[in-house]
Amino acid sequence: QTASSGGTVTAGQTTTVTVVLPTAFASQSCTVGLNPSNLRPGDQTTVSVGFSGFPSAASAQVSCGGQVVQASCAGNPTGVCTAQCTFGPEQSYPQSKVVSASVNGVACNSASATLIAPVPTDGSLVARVTDCASGAALQSAELVVSTSQLFSDASGLAGVSLSPGVYTITSSKQGYSSSTVSASITAGATTSKAICLNKVVATNGLGGSGVGSEFECPDYRARLISAPMCPFSFTQQPYQVLVTNKNATDNNTIFVSYSTTALSGPQFVALGAGQQAILEFNSTLADVAGSRSAIVNFASTLSNCTGGIGVQACVSGGLEIEVPRSSLSALPGQRTCFDVLVRNHGLASGNVVLSYNSSDGNERGEFSETEFRITPQEIKQLQFCITPRSSGLKSFTLNADSALGDGSRAVTLDVVQGSQYSTNAGSCISIDPTTTTVRNVPITISNNGLAGDYDVELQSLEDENAQGALEAQVVQPKIYGFESQSSRDIFVRVNPFNANAGEHRFQLLLKKGGFLASQKDLCFDVEGDSRQDALLSPLSLTLQTGQSSSSFLDVENTGNTIADYSVVFLSSPLSVQASPRNFRLKPGERQVVEVIVSANTTPGSYTVPVRLVSSIGTTDATYDVSVNCGNGQTQTVTCSGGRNSCSTTCTYSSTGIFTPTASIAGQSCVTEDVRVVNNFDNSCYLSFSPQAMGENNYATVIANYQNLNSGQQDNFTIDCGNGYTETAQNCVGSTGSCSAQCYYDSDGTYTATATSQNYTCSAARIGVRPGTTGSSYCRISVQDNVLLGSSNTITLNYDVPTSGFFTGQSLLGVQNLLVRVVSPSTSFSPQTSGNIAVTVPSAIEVAPGSSVLLPVTVKNNDVFDLNTVLVYLTNLPTGVDATPVPAFALPGGSQVTRNIIITSRQDAPFSFSNAVLHVESSAFAAPAKTVFVNVKSGTAKELIGTAGQPSFEFQSQGNGTTIIVRLPFTNNQGKLITLGAFGILPQGWRLGFTPVSLDDKETTTLGFVLANDAYDDKAFDGQIRLQSSDGVKTIPISVPSRSSATGLSGLFTGLGSSPIVAILLILLIMGIAAAGYLYAESKKLERQMGDNGSQDGIQNDGKKIVHLHGDSGDTSTIDE
Repeated sequence: QTASSGGTVTAGQTTTVTVVLPTAFASQSCTVGLNPSNLRPGDQTTVSVGFSGFPSAASAQVSCGGQVVQASCAGNPTGVCTAQCTFGPEQSYPQSKVVSASVNGVACNSASATLIAPVPTDGSLVARVTDCASGAALQSAELVVSTSQLFSDASGLAGVSLSPGVYTITSSKQGYSSSTVSASITAGATTSKAICLNKVVATNGLGGSGVGSEFECPDYRARLISAPMCPFSFTQQPYQVLVTNKNATDNNTIFVSYSTTALSGPQFVALGAGQQAILEFNSTLADVAGSRSAIVNFASTLSNCTGGIGVQACVSGGLEIEVPRSSLSALPGQRTCFDVLVRNHGLASGNVVLSYNSSDGNERGEFSETEFRITPQEIKQLQFCITPRSSGLKSFTLNADSALGDGSRAVTLDVVQGSQYSTNAGSCISIDPTTTTVRNVPITISNNGLAGDYDVELQSLEDENAQGALEAQVVQPKIYGFESQSSRDIFVRVNPFNANAGEHRFQLLLKKGGFLASQKDLCFDVEGDSRQDALLSPLSLTLQTGQSSSSFLDVENTGNTIADYSVVFLSSPLSVQASPRNFRLKPGERQVVEVIVSANTTPGSYTVPVRLVSSIGTTDATYDVSVNCGNGQTQTVTCSGGRNSCSTTCTYSSTGIFTPTASIAGQSCVTEDVRVVNNFDNSCYLSFSPQAMGENNYATVIANYQNLNSGQQDNFTIDCGNGYTETAQNCVGSTGSCSAQCYYDSDGTYTATATSQNYTCSAARIGVRPGTTGSSYCRISVQDNVLLGSSNTITLNYDVPTSGFFTGQSLLGVQNLLVRVVSPSTSFSPQTSGNIAVTVPSAIEVAPGSSVLLPVTVKNNDVFDLNTVLVYLTNLPTGVDATPVPAFALPGGSQVTRNIIITSRQDAPFSFSNAVLHVESSAFAAPAKTVFVNVKSGTAKELIGTAGQPSFEFQSQGNGTTIIVRLPFTNNQGKLITLGAFGILPQGWRLGFTPVSLDDKETTTLGFVLANDAYDDKAFDGQIRLQSSDGVKTIPISVPSRSSATGLSGLFTGLGSSPIVAILLILLIMGIAAAGYLYAESKKLERQMGDNGSQDGIQNDGKKIVHLHGDSGDTSTIDE
């Protein structure tokens, strides 16, 4: 964000102005969480909205499945908002409820709550009514349960919800006898009951009846009064038939027979007159699927009347497979599972075996369980999972095989293709580096695939650390709730600063759940920005007639594109040449051009304009290139000159390997082979994108494969052909493609190969051109593998001369060189004139590694114009440079202000000097001004330490003199320090010092070397500045002359290397001198006392005793 502040700046003073910039967040984001995520109707879930990047107070709205509530928020700029969501009952369960939110208008991701069924309070009863004889379902049979009256449907089924308890169920239908059963109802459970009804039949001619649940003859009757409850248990349960002898006077024997051996019971029953008995028999029918019925036949000895009663075993309703979501979508390689329910509708138990059939033989699936035993009315929950290997619509038939009955269900899996995702970035997006430093580029992504949350990644296809690479990143790498058949905008933040002009390629990756959904090429074309810095130094030359001298033009390409430059001169009496005259610079490169001036004219002052121009190549140069396809065909294409490319097509009507050839501007092209095949079935081949490029870039190597017999390919190992190996991953399915990135750091032709566990791919080649062109080159790039009869694009990538390389020139800048030509017998310097007034600050400070501006105001007080004025500084401190002011004209009576940029290198020592400011024209010069330039740190503190008295030792080296300075020093900094040193010394003196490390409280003697190649035997003052990482200490020194350092002084300095001996000798000599002095003075006083006759013997005669303090140089006097 933007802020401003202000202050008053007083001349000669420094004013600090503080500007506080409020935080501006590059990205605002928020996420939605639910607790709990599974709930029942009427329950509450807590919605937590976490946010970050909001500088103002957050306000959030939450949508609970369409119902909007206001959330309460805490925190700034990061915090949490909370709200409560409640959902009402639904028709069916489970139901998914979408909860979304927005913070200060910024949409958050969405979360899903699962609404599950309420806790049941009732149970369910399902009854099936059938015909006892045939097993057929009976429709419209009446069932009375408690106070409910039900009727069966076409399947014989009727159902009702009941409170828990035991109920009696009575079923009846016209033409059938009624039947009553009981059922126990449990909350949340379904109880199934099977009821069969016997048809009522008429009596036959003998008084008997047909098969039913009862019959009557003239002398007896039989009625089925009890049958086993289904399902059968392994313990036999009897049938009961009530047999009554209707004859009141005679006994009657009733014979019993069974239609199947599955029934067993008594063979007869003997009844007395009017007697009845209950006949019991058992069924051994197994509880298997289907219906099995049998007949119990009766016959009496008193009559010929026979009858039968039909009995039936339990009937299974069979198996059913249910899939709640029978159609799903997935990405290649993404494991996807169907929820499967196997329902046993019958009343029997049995084993179940699951299997599946696939429409794609290459796809494999698996059940969480393949074999299990299912009990009556049980619902078995399991999963069927697939990891798709290729894209497309896949169908599967799920089968359940059992003696209870078979079931099947079809499911479909739509495996999304990368082509179902698209962007609007079909061509290179143009980026103008001059309009703004950072730009957010909108990219529209269209989703015709899967709905859900996605991650967006951006991968550069060039070395991101290489000079000239384009910086780009996705602003918000998450897309939440991306619905199918919709589009979203993402933003890519592009920083073209320091990026080379031209195309910069990226891969835009769209991922869902970690799986790659789409991989799209993204290209940014940075427009050319031609900028340069040029500095001519020196700006003035003085040379004698017949001599030559040079100035130097330092040119740096500060733009982003390769540029061609020329240095040109207008006609001049002087002979002026440039070396080199023409040159090419890549972005960031520099060239120093020597400007050579020869004085072959009369003495005087001359101005030489040094012009820097850009060289413009023509675009009109063309070449007619003949391309041999390698199969006997020849194609002609017109190609423009310069660094360019052109293309043509070749068609191949036979299989084999062909080598196309071509040449342009006399330069033969490096080529590669074309492989022509009938089809690509059960094979793989490589291709490059791009097929040709410059060095120090990444290329995409694509492994293409089709109808592989060996099925899924896990990975391809790609040999880039330059010694590097990469791995192409996510190579799924028998048909598809996958890729890897290869980096090529030098020019040439490279052949890439690839292998997997079962296959070796056909190779591909790429032509890599040099980054700069010292000579012409040409490379042919082709599609290495093509189908028979298809066309192949043959591309020539080249850099060849245009017709007339420098056909036009654009002036970039002019710098004037002032040349003074003098005769050999005279010297020339401009005359000092008071008419040129100069105003400049008297002092300026600069910190190492920084720059400051020195304002210089020049006024021409004369009536004549000054055509060329030069302003520059000399005698700067070590490590400090000053950029000269470009020459300018100054009319009479006018004034201008120019800034000299003073730059201190990072390693510049702390020092100062009186720099000299020169302001000159061709004929006059202003009086020199001095500027105190001080190199100091604004943060360094005083180094805590104690320095002793220095000692000096003189040594001769040729014509020069070296002084060894020894200085005791104690470290009181409180930690280990490493000391460096530099000197502030008179001109001509140099300081040498080897850095040393000192522990806390450690004392050592530091050794310094002062050197001068032209020693003048004079004493001088200077400073030694000790410097650690966070402190500076300045120690003044007074260096004696060599001649004064003789006698005792010479002895002291000569013994300086042995401090103890020197101290002892000094004390001894001082003691002897003091004793002699005191002795002489005492004799003198004694004579004075004798002469005056005074008791104190002292007469004030004005005589002074002078004592010299050697440590400070001050003097004190004693009058008496």
